[in-house]
Amino acid sequence: MKNPREQIVIEARKYLGIREESKNRFTGISKLWDATSYPDGWRYREPYCAAFVCYMVYRARMAMPGVFGGQRCKSAKCSEWMKWARGKASGCMITRLPKAGDIVNYLPNRSHLGIVERYDAMKRVVHTIEGNTDDGGSGEGDGIYRMQRKLSFCGEFYRVPVLPAAGNP
Repeated sequence: MKNPREQIVIEARKYLGIREESKNRFTGISKLWDATSYPDGWRYREPYCAAFVCYMVYRARMAMPGVFGGQRCKSAKCSEWMKWARGKASGCMITRLPKAGDIVNYLPNRSHLGIVERYDAMKRVVHTIEGNTDDGGSGEGDGIYRMQRKLSFCGEFYRVPVLPAAGNP
């Protein structure tokens, strides 16, 4: 693996195909929320796209200790991810050209987050894995899906930092 951030994608792929049993609920959803600063979000059936992203970043960091730098975002709110990415402690690079393992924030078009699986520069299409979406691309869906989004629909991308010894593509 050339890009250690691809571990985030590897973790997200493990959850593809999960469907809600009822609104914003599926077996094991509380694990996602435990990776946030709002661990009871699942009890109140809150939208979980950001909790999904938090958990995938957490899992990647656990799978590759000592590789990722900066403070991990623990917010379950898309707007807070924006603030976190701009903060010095995050170590994030904010970009408009995505790479595998980047976090996509769809603000201002939609309050929703996802994980970049790959980017097709020729078609200008971002392939993502997203929680709390559906086949139609809703921001309040019924499971965890692969999506294809036009680059123009995406807000910005957050590239979590990798420590120099681990490589930093």
